[in-house]
Amino acid sequence: MAKKVLNKRISTNIEGVFYKSVINDDKNEIDRIYGIRYREHGKDKLMTIGKKSEGIRESYCKQLRIEILHKINIGQETPMEENKKKNILLDDVASKYLDSLSLHSSSSTAKDIKSTYINHIQEFLGNKNILKITSDDLEKIQIEKIKLFAPRTVNQIIELFSTIFNYGIKKQLYNSANPSHGLKYFKVDNQRERYLTTEEIMELYAELECNFTLNLFVRLALTTGCRLEGLLHIQKKDIDMQNNSITLYDL
Repeated sequence: MAKKVLNKRISTNIEGVFYKSVINDDKNEIDRIYGIRYREHGKDKLMTIGKKSEGIRESYCKQLRIEILHKINIGQETPMEENKKKNILLDDVASKYLDSLSLHSSSSTAKDIKSTYINHIQEFLGNKNILKITSDDLEKIQIEKIKLFAPRTVNQIIELFSTIFNYGIKKQLYNSANPSHGLKYFKVDNQRERYLTTEEIMELYAELECNFTLNLFVRLALTTGCRLEGLLHIQKKDIDMQNNSITLYDL
């Protein structure tokens, strides 16, 4: 979903912890993106931690900063250095997130989110080291998915990746900047499009009369209101000729 930064970094009452306010255009809600700053080898370092809406809090940022400074002071590797040696697949983190989601969400919600991950993210990045995923990788997903889906849907796909990435940070699997931060989201038009009139529908059917497959596809879409993914996944077992019905799974 489209995000707009409302201001620059704002310091909190906790040393080294700051946030940026952002607004989600399609929800008109204000959120916070938390980050920390510290010094390492005489240089200032900034690290983005995650959004408040995804469970990140100032107390967590404070504790993370304390751990980083402690490791720097005693000569151990910093989280950034440790990350370079880790090989954590996105699939591994996603699996943990989806398992936790099933405990705190309705079964239908958990199923929808899992379906979104499998159908739209896994094929691109599932077997990739999550710490090596870049904003360029996410832009490639945007380019491919916008060919088939509405901007709002593509934005939701990227938001799911961001949520999974931040879940890994929250569970202390790694400490790294989320590659989706700063990514440009598609602008969403919230105005409802008008519906086709009966005359327009009949004209559309007439134009497609010579193409049986496309005609059938359009008729199913208009009469059921099912999403593209749901129509594409219809199987023979879903068709009940005796009762003149079709079972649809809106993925």
